[in-house]
Amino acid sequence: MSSSFLDEVREMSKQFFGLPLEEKAKYASKAGGGDLEGYGNDNADRKEEGTFNWNDKLHLQVHPENQRKLEFWPEKPENFR
Repeated sequence: MSSSFLDEVREMSKQFFGLPLEEKAKYASKAGGGDLEGYGNDNADRKEEGTFNWNDKLHLQVHPENQRKLEFWPEKPENFR
């Protein structure tokens, strides 16, 4: 992969995670369904008094193409899909 392609992927990722929570939630993982794909977070790991370890994530099946679940692939930013 070219470095310019990876830069583009990083930029789109930054744009996605910068969206309002309501937009990101459209692609949320289905809880309890055993499905890892989609948007979610790991939160409430208290490190110190008053500090939390918050981790937003977006897990997508990329390969093989026939196993992609596009309902979890964001429409914003426009070039993401």
